[in-house]
Amino acid sequence: MKKTNLLIYIILDILGIGVILLVFMNFIVNAIQQQYINEAEDFFKSVNSKAINYNNEQFDQYLVNLGLGKVSNQKEDSFQEETDQALVFINAYLEKQLPVKNNFIEPIPEEITLFLEEKNQDINNIINYILQLDSLSWQYDLHEILQDPLSYEIPNFGNIISLQKIFMVHILSESLAGNQAEINRTLEASFRLNQFLQPQPYLIPQLVALITTQHQMRIIRQMTPLTSEWLEKLDNYNYDYSQGVLNALNIEAYSNFSPLLVGETSSFNLIHNFIQKPYTQMMFNDIGSRMLDTFSFFEQESICSVDLNNVSLPSDNIPWWNVLGEIATPNLIDWWLRANWVMLDGELTKNVLRAENVRQIQGGFPESLEGLNSELCDGKSWDYSVSDGQGFFNFEQHYPGNVMMEEGSTIFLPLNFTLKQP
Repeated sequence: MKKTNLLIYIILDILGIGVILLVFMNFIVNAIQQQYINEAEDFFKSVNSKAINYNNEQFDQYLVNLGLGKVSNQKEDSFQEETDQALVFINAYLEKQLPVKNNFIEPIPEEITLFLEEKNQDINNIINYILQLDSLSWQYDLHEILQDPLSYEIPNFGNIISLQKIFMVHILSESLAGNQAEINRTLEASFRLNQFLQPQPYLIPQLVALITTQHQMRIIRQMTPLTSEWLEKLDNYNYDYSQGVLNALNIEAYSNFSPLLVGETSSFNLIHNFIQKPYTQMMFNDIGSRMLDTFSFFEQESICSVDLNNVSLPSDNIPWWNVLGEIATPNLIDWWLRANWVMLDGELTKNVLRAENVRQIQGGFPESLEGLNSELCDGKSWDYSVSDGQGFFNFEQHYPGNVMMEEGSTIFLPLNFTLKQP
């Protein structure tokens, strides 16, 4: 009897200690999660944490007239079949044109030419509308995204990518026709639309603006002639995509790994509320914190200064107990790499315009160029030489292992270019 009572006391003691430990664990986890939320709120104060809809209803209508879907309404699909089919040809054409490493424009397929002719008035209408705008924005609230990231509706910015691709082929078509005024006008609208996206600090609009800028930089240097006017304008449209993408990635970490994602299923579900929930919150917090530490590391680096093959990142060292972290920690650093790559793409385009401007004035490419030091990579500079009446540009650098430099790649294109006499 005494042994039985002793066993009961031991079991009760173990259960009591277990309950105390669970209560203590919940208390610690809740304190950590509250600190995480407070840090998120503080970070949101350093960026544009909210915006209202401004001028986007009329912009949506111009998109619909062109046969594209609205940006402000994810659920409404107003794509016209004709435009949808044209975009198939446009995408295929740009996949071929964007990697071209000299000032040469591939012949534009007849299907695209016919589309541009038929939609010419609609294209001009939306260009005119953008050029007259001082501001264009879409509503968001980072605090609401933090509270309920899964149900927060993000505008359909993919339709802006489609519009920008139409702008790109329109520019190339006008370049082949020698219509410099229309080229300048469409480029201005394209850059201005990108400027309206850049203040939206979360990831999707940052990536849309990033992709568009990469297209713009490559197409500008593929056309001739271009004047120093656009060299000056590129400085006016300068944007730090490295920091913009890192800010967006921080927001992504705060919202997608928010402890508020782990809610209570039932007040009577003790296993969930006192064991599963705090454990899941601990895993979420660990993933989010490691991502934030990783992004903080990259704020001090550039694509030229970091060797990802020889650096240990916080997001690489997930502890054994974080089962969720082992399978769900996203690799978002590729977007930071791409942001840096786009900024180098911009440097290459500016250098090409400098040489082209001298050619237009003097009749030939200069033997040397000033301003070839890289703005992004300290201590690095662009190589430039002239041979057989052509200018050659190159940027030699050891890049991180996950940057795939492939011929024909539309993302990580080798940073060299041949500028030919028109």
